[in-house]
Amino acid sequence: MGRLFSALVLAAAAAATSCSSHSSDASFRDRANAICARAQKRYEALDKATPVTAAADAKTSTRATALLRDTLRQLRALTPPKDEAGTYSAFVATLGQSFRQTERLAAWERRNRPAMIRALAKAPTPKHISKEELAHPTAAILAEAMKVPEYRRYLQGLERIGRDSLVIGRRYVRLGRRLHLERCVT
Repeated sequence: MGRLFSALVLAAAAAATSCSSHSSDASFRDRANAICARAQKRYEALDKATPVTAAADAKTSTRATALLRDTLRQLRALTPPKDEAGTYSAFVATLGQSFRQTERLAAWERRNRPAMIRALAKAPTPKHISKEELAHPTAAILAEAMKVPEYRRYLQGLERIGRDSLVIGRRYVRLGRRLHLERCVT
């Protein structure tokens, strides 16, 4: 979740800036970068403050979605320089796609994670698995988990969402570079 949202916030910043040297263009770039910087700080604080539990993940997902919605609203309110309007419009549209992907991920988590956790809890374990091993599972632990159909389906769903998100993320980077926003897309 953290990497996905970080990419979305970076895209938001990239979507909102321009490469023109006019003062109004610089002002636009400054405002957009300020929006991005605030969103990134808020997200980092949210990500660091959240313990790793199913309930905390759901709460983080809800807060991350609200943060992205607010960032998108602020960036849509900006008026880009005329020579950057088309690229900016495409970038904001891509940010909207990212927002929908974030909502899709949150919905997937809400629908499928509880059943996956219940199934894993019922599955026989060859040995006691410590909290550390759960936080950083070995290949053997993951292989055992993959034998549980609910876990396998859960991961396959996350992988589908992840692949779709990568396509959107690559578009962010392309548009950001076109706008000379290296700081926002690296």
